[in-house]
Amino acid sequence: MMDAEDGGMVDLDSVASGCGAAVLGERHKVSVLLLLRREGPCMKTDIYSSVSTNPRMPEKLDMLEHAGLIVQTPDTSTRRVTISLTPAGEEVASMLAEISRIVSGIMSDVGSQD
Repeated sequence: MMDAEDGGMVDLDSVASGCGAAVLGERHKVSVLLLLRREGPCMKTDIYSSVSTNPRMPEKLDMLEHAGLIVQTPDTSTRRVTISLTPAGEEVASMLAEISRIVSGIMSDVGSQD
């Protein structure tokens, strides 16, 4: 559980069981969350150039937004869209970064045993 912006609590188990785990199953979504955790809010074009130019990226970003993990904020004057993590997205991205760190450590241990 974590604090939500409105002062309530976000149950990460329900995010994972309701849509979170499934929403992360498609390619590039984890990369988007990790990029936003590392870089902070990014323009959509920055995400495309850093993660993928896959024609389905807008749909994937919409899925992450629908899951409550990111927010897409349009700038009406420039027509650019800024993507940022929600509090739940920050929590999920932190967990993913920790998993990545652990797996990298395991893989380097396995590589050094060869």
